[in-house]
Amino acid sequence: MRPDLPRLALRVGVTGHRRLSPELLSELSGPIGTVLDRIAVQVRNIGKEAAGVFAAGEPSLAILSQLAVGADQLVARLGLERGYGVRAVLPFAPELFQLDFTDDEDCAEFHSLLARAEACWHLPGERDREDEAYALAGEAMVAQSDLLIAIWDGETARGPGGTGDVVD
Repeated sequence: MRPDLPRLALRVGVTGHRRLSPELLSELSGPIGTVLDRIAVQVRNIGKEAAGVFAAGEPSLAILSQLAVGADQLVARLGLERGYGVRAVLPFAPELFQLDFTDDEDCAEFHSLLARAEACWHLPGERDREDEAYALAGEAMVAQSDLLIAIWDGETARGPGGTGDVVD
């Protein structure tokens, strides 16, 4: 008897800057949405071409994100709108990570996205060693990703776990 076939799956990680203006976030929405749409089409085509290798049905598409303000939240939100699942990879427990959000709207968006996430992994980071926690969360996200979307200005990271560090 043949074992059940695996479901085709693709995980898209996101890293990017937190300090993006609302105008830039709005401007990036279209191109990022297009990239996510194209990824979904290509993965579905692979599934059709590999019939009999993968289980029938829609592939599993997921965004892996730290859900930080800016790029992380933007890509997570756009992914959800397109049928991707969201998997949060946090440097701290949610109640500690929410301290990163100084704006009430940004904190509310974090909690909204977290509530809609398929899964949430929080690493045992501590605030007195937050650089290490951010770096470890970035490494964990990249290790689980098949593709990485980086919204990055090309500059050196401002610290461990920053966008440039994750891209490296």
